[in-house]
Amino acid sequence: MTPRRHALLSTLLFAGACASAGGGLEPPPDRVVVTDNGTPIRQMVNDDARLAVNAPRAKVWRALIGAYSDLGIVPTVADEASGTYGNRGFTFPSRLHDRPSDDYFSCGSSLSNIGSSGRLVASVESQVTAVSDSESMVVTRISARYRSNAGTSSNALECSTRGALERYLQIDIKRRLAMAG
Repeated sequence: MTPRRHALLSTLLFAGACASAGGGLEPPPDRVVVTDNGTPIRQMVNDDARLAVNAPRAKVWRALIGAYSDLGIVPTVADEASGTYGNRGFTFPSRLHDRPSDDYFSCGSSLSNIGSSGRLVASVESQVTAVSDSESMVVTRISARYRSNAGTSSNALECSTRGALERYLQIDIKRRLAMAG
């Protein structure tokens, strides 16, 4: 690690510690991910996609399973009792629903066309909870790691979600609930 990066990382960690020590009801601080070229990517700490729906949990669960199936995401976890559904090691295709993987994830400003130049492994997981007998909440958490096909021994890069996959799931769940009546 270069002295400049070390100083930047130390400053960011110190700033994060100071921000978290304050308490209160302020919005969560930014989380900063530094890419290889030193360009920071800011992402909110609480970046989960939340969807509140006026439907019982069991109906939402079925709609969620259908939405994942439509995306081709085979679950590695499907626990209806806890409401958890998803895949923690999904090898993301270079194109999903006619959109390149770059539309779904950012792995740094110097990387483009990530689906064809490396392997993107995502954790895509949702949890359905009952708010009441007729209301439910779906929280989706998505993260990914990218590893180049170049054969280098470099570590995998952490990628941030662009929110497109979360939005797709939300829209499809609502569509399926509307169709089910």
